[in-house]
Amino acid sequence: MIFTALFIFFGCTEETVKDLSANDFEDTVPQPEQDTVDTSDSAISSDDVDDDGDGVSENEGDCNDAEASIFPQASEAECNGIDNDCDGEIDEDFNDDNFEPNDDEPHFFGNLYEEELITIEAYISSETDVDLFAFYLEDGWFTDFEFGIYLENIPPDADYELQVAWTSTDGEVEDPFMTSFTGGLGEGETIEYDGASFQDDTGWYTIRVYPHEGFSCNQAYRLRITNDY
Repeated sequence: MIFTALFIFFGCTEETVKDLSANDFEDTVPQPEQDTVDTSDSAISSDDVDDDGDGVSENEGDCNDAEASIFPQASEAECNGIDNDCDGEIDEDFNDDNFEPNDDEPHFFGNLYEEELITIEAYISSETDVDLFAFYLEDGWFTDFEFGIYLENIPPDADYELQVAWTSTDGEVEDPFMTSFTGGLGEGETIEYDGASFQDDTGWYTIRVYPHEGFSCNQAYRLRITNDY
């Protein structure tokens, strides 16, 4: 009877120990940490990442984050047909035009003397580019007053307009004084003037060249000004 009691006691004790040991290990053994993905609004957007290594992300204003030469404040001095500085304009700082800047103040050729010919080449490098040139011409009693202005070598996919404004020695201004817009794509423009009867045509003549359609900093236009056409 004592043997039976000991068997029951030790049998129950072994099973109870096994159950307790299993529960204890399951609750106390540390589990490996699992990575979690942040799907909240605070997660980093791909537009915050500078993909091309130019120091500016899309959210910071980079309009082409796959090209390192394109970002705000990038140089626009190269004629490449690309908006490098993301301001909506193309090649606006192209600097191979010897007469720029002349959008607001004209390049002054001086007096246009009789039988003189001025020939220059310049560029319309953007849709907002305007080229201004000026000369002075005197209307005398013993000279023939006339001038011709010829806009030539226009890029084939562009159409430029030609205007002339006149400022008299008395400060009278006629703007535009004459306009030529007869050509189409790739075609030139011409203004010829032989003076007005009973009028002193002495004064400053300002030439304005600007794009009606298209532009190019790859092909220069040619401007000829003569006092004997």
